[in-house]
Amino acid sequence: MRRIVCLSLLAILTVAAAALCAEGPTKIDLTTVDASKYRLILNRLMPEATACYNEALKKSSNLAGKMKIKVTIKPSGEAEAVEVLEDTMQNKEVEGCIGELFKKEKWPAAETAIYFEYRFSFSPTKK
Repeated sequence: MRRIVCLSLLAILTVAAAALCAEGPTKIDLTTVDASKYRLILNRLMPEATACYNEALKKSSNLAGKMKIKVTIKPSGEAEAVEVLEDTMQNKEVEGCIGELFKKEKWPAAETAIYFEYRFSFSPTKK
């Protein structure tokens, strides 16, 4: 009887642990007041992201388009992943440069893992 109870308990704990671990990071809405600390970092990163684009623009003068990324951040504030969800430019150089930029940034710590999505729009400036 004791063995059956232990096995049942083990099964319940395994299912509960699997359910808890299956929960992914929480999406944050960058337009909310709570997300202001993330927006400040995004604003600070924009000149460097633009520099990534401008460097690629030197090789392809008509390069233009949109890029959407997903940034997943661990509770410690370390970027866990930067995924390119969309890139109409189809430019790996810009993708890699921006990915590294966001990956090396120290983000605010949170109680749980979070993620946000951010869209860039790039076009050459007219002279």
